[in-house]
Amino acid sequence: MQLPQSAKRMRQPLFSDGIWYIPAMKVTFELPSSIVFRLRSRVPGGKRSRFVADLISKGLQGKGTLLEQAARKANTLHKVNKDMKDWA
Repeated sequence: MQLPQSAKRMRQPLFSDGIWYIPAMKVTFELPSSIVFRLRSRVPGGKRSRFVADLISKGLQGKGTLLEQAARKANTLHKVNKDMKDWA
């Protein structure tokens, strides 16, 4: 079964004006029941997704992927920088 073009576009990141726009997606994960109870009792329904997304976003700040970390380290190596200049 073929997906219509509009559905195919929604599954891919969109690029506009130099900014990537990635559609929201549903995810499923397990939390301890004590945390779920506290979340439900303190955060109103309809605001929980944004609350969790903000917490995850804050937790991920400054944490690059292993590839990004390796690239940053490689860029500090004198021999690599010399080789890069030779290629230019």
